[in-house]
Amino acid sequence: MEETKTLIYDGSFNGFLTAIYYAFETNKSGIIIQKKGDKPSGIFSNSSIIFTDMRKAQNVWKTIQNKNNAAIKNIYFAFLSENKNIENQLYLYIKNLFNPYIASQIGYSIVIQIKLENTALRVAKEKKYLEKSIEFQLSKDQILFSNISPNNDVLPLISKYFRTRHNSKFWLIYDVKRNYGIYYNTFGIETISINTNQILEYKTNNNIGKTKKIPELNNYFQLNDINTLVLNKLHNESSFNTLSDINVKNIAI
Repeated sequence: MEETKTLIYDGSFNGFLTAIYYAFETNKSGIIIQKKGDKPSGIFSNSSIIFTDMRKAQNVWKTIQNKNNAAIKNIYFAFLSENKNIENQLYLYIKNLFNPYIASQIGYSIVIQIKLENTALRVAKEKKYLEKSIEFQLSKDQILFSNISPNNDVLPLISKYFRTRHNSKFWLIYDVKRNYGIYYNTFGIETISINTNQILEYKTNNNIGKTKKIPELNNYFQLNDINTLVLNKLHNESSFNTLSDINVKNIAI
């Protein structure tokens, strides 16, 4: 029995693409891709930490695009669903693009394809819903803000829509569930993460926190200067995948 190899990545899309690069490079059948911090997939596997490499990630992305341009939207949208084991389903899906026979031998089937396409469609529907339903409030320093808690990690998908719609205004859309936001300063998008433990006081038992978290954060933004907060909290690391990072601008989103 062949020992499985677990590739552990940082949770970013570029990190996932880097893991795909190494998965193809090792050319083994027993590959498992796992997000850092997730419970180990099995006891009979050895693991390697995969450090995000933008050059390798872009190489994988361009190769997929050249092979099947229609597949890139399914891959990106399905990844943002954050579904359990989505990385390994996507790995099989990508494997099938290049070698259908090998992919079928290691578990790929039409059922996985349909499931991934339905997942991508669900993410796309939430994206469109939020674009039409998000309503902004004004902070103390007159910056538009909205706090959301989407089922999927859709902030990277809706930034383009709001950049176009409010291109001359400062605005912040904050994902309370994932604790990061996108901030537009009329020149470009920045990402911020707030230490909500210092801001919010809510109970987590019986999901009470889910109903109180957004109102509490709304109140915080209304009483404080968002611009000052953003300047203090801007990320300098590459944890957030902007569309330009992975050249996803050509996706019809």
